Amino acid sequence: MRYIELVGPIPRRKQTALNNRKNKVDEKLTVKAKKEYIKKTNTWGLLKNWLSELSDGKCWYCEASSERATADVDHFRPKAGVTCERNKLANHDGYYWLAYEWENYRYSCQRCNRPEKDSDITYGKHNEFALLDESQRKNNPLCTYVESPKLLDPCIEGDTELLAHLKNGEVAPVYPDDSDEYVRAEYTVRVLGLNQYGVPKKKRDLWEPIQELIELVGNNPRVIRQLEKKLSPVETEYSSFFRAMISLHRDKDWVDNLL
Repeated sequence: MRYIELVGPIPRRKQTALNNRKNKVDEKLTVKAKKEYIKKTNTWGLLKNWLSELSDGKCWYCEASSERATADVDHFRPKAGVTCERNKLANHDGYYWLAYEWENYRYSCQRCNRPEKDSDITYGKHNEFALLDESQRKNNPLCTYVESPKLLDPCIEGDTELLAHLKNGEVAPVYPDDSDEYVRAEYTVRVLGLNQYGVPKKKRDLWEPIQELIELVGNNPRVIRQLEKKLSPVETEYSSFFRAMISLHRDKDWVDNLL
């Protein structure tokens, strides 16, 4: 996960389309009617390309490219309902009033966004949205002011700094396990399945030849170009992992100058 600066304005025509949808929702008299209307529309999909450009086509949660599957526009606060540790909250209808608020959108690969079971464990965000303190849970627009989500938000720079990238390719909490920071990082890694589907091995396999270049070839224009490429979120997947690995060699002045 790397920080994404989500700032507007969005394209005017797309904002107009979202506003029209919000007005339609406001006209509905019941929560059921509002949710049924939302379910039939996918106006947020109009912003997929705009959101994708902010991360050069990579998932905001795991930093993977979505070359083989269509990426999703995730609602950070889920619009259709809420689960907490995969248990549906009976007293919450989802954050339906945020369905057409672009500030609530996150560009996500399907693996991070959609529920999928692996060895009887469900991964993928879907409607999962636990809070550090469930007594803060709101069923109205005050939610964004008083709730403290467990899920780390790629649009908050401090959240992205709570994850460490390890030599084995895994992502882990930075803080000790008696802290809220640990709880949030562990929850995020587990819910999104950041260490599943062979991703740690893929990272290790990609890093091994780069490490050999640093150790065996050293300060060389070809090596420097390879490091610059791995450090660039534009050119490579998992740039946060590669930055962490390359930083292990910053005792070398020529490497330190790249960081």
